[in-house]
Amino acid sequence: MEEKKYTPEEIIDITINNLSNISVPAALTEQISIPIIQNIGNLRKALEIMTKPAEEEPIELGEIDLEEDGEGKDA
Repeated sequence: MEEKKYTPEEIIDITINNLSNISVPAALTEQISIPIIQNIGNLRKALEIMTKPAEEEPIELGEIDLEEDGEGKDA
C-alpha cells in the first residue's frame, strides 16, 4: 500500500485536530489542558502565516505572540 503524502499545512491541521480531541480530567486543566489550548493557537497562527498569499505584506516577527510555557495569553 502506498503511503499518502501530506503538505506541511495538512500536517499542522491534522495535529490541531488530534490535540483538540484529547480529553483531560478537570483536575489537570492547568497542567495539561491550558498548554494544549495555547499550542493549538500557536499552530493555527503558523497555519495562517503559511497559507497567507505571497502578495500580502509579510507579518513581522514582533506581531507573533507564541505561547511557550503556559504563562502567556489564552489562545
